[in-house]
Amino acid sequence: MERFKNLRFSSLQIFEALHEERSAVAVGRRLSLSQSSVSYELKRLREALDDELFIRTRDGLVPNKKANAVYQKLPELYQLFSEIFPLDSNILPTHYSGVVRVDVIEPLCLSLIPKIHALITANCPKVKLKIKVWGDDSADNLANGSVDLAVHANPINDNKIISYRGSIAKRAVVCNLNHSVLKNSAITLEDLTNYPLILPDVSTTRKYDYSLIESICDQHNLTPYITMRIGYLPAAIEVVKSTNSLYFSSEKSLRVYEDQVAILPAPPELNKIDRYHYILQPKNKQNSNFHVWFRNEVKTLLEQSH
Repeated sequence: MERFKNLRFSSLQIFEALHEERSAVAVGRRLSLSQSSVSYELKRLREALDDELFIRTRDGLVPNKKANAVYQKLPELYQLFSEIFPLDSNILPTHYSGVVRVDVIEPLCLSLIPKIHALITANCPKVKLKIKVWGDDSADNLANGSVDLAVHANPINDNKIISYRGSIAKRAVVCNLNHSVLKNSAITLEDLTNYPLILPDVSTTRKYDYSLIESICDQHNLTPYITMRIGYLPAAIEVVKSTNSLYFSSEKSLRVYEDQVAILPAPPELNKIDRYHYILQPKNKQNSNFHVWFRNEVKTLLEQSH
């Protein structure tokens, strides 16, 4: 057992990446590590398991029979490590080091990213954040472990990704501060058919034929007056400020503009179906102390009203 004492949770992550990438250089890019760090970790793995594990060929590092067997056992090993080493100082937030990548759905970027930055700066001085807007490659990057955490409006059906339900995503409609609709007591579905309507255009985790508004309006024999879909919230707000257009999104994403536009609760029909913000993490990172801590803190940030 002596030879296993130097293995860490990250040892499993590097082994998994080596098995899938077959290249120390590719693993370094994937996990934001130097090639020497990957090579050193491979040396420790070989010593601990008393086996070559990977054979160097012209096609890269080819896993042998034992490496393939260990790879099949990785889900169990991840769980075992998280239970045996729950207080490993190497993965406590204050000691965690390296690049942490976060992908955030675009409408939430302005409200959430500054809070995530403040959280990491205050608690994880050795971490370098890399934050991107959720894109078409985000799900694949989550699955392969190169994204540490993502926030989206939908869960992902992938056995390499864990989707955690966060706060309820209440919907709201915004308009300019002098809009005629403000004379009414509340926004109705009919208003969405009478005024130009702008919808977010977000790279989603699954395919929809209709947006929520289109689906609900269709059930009431109404057709929303959609004039634009846009994937950049600040630009949408600028259009709203200078026109009679309405914009529909989650209330949380819109609160950063409450001094520039009027924010109204969405028609009740649109809030009858509960929707949530989801925190997404790679399965191979979900149980490390840092990633558990990070996930819980981001969930708390999402639950805050502003």
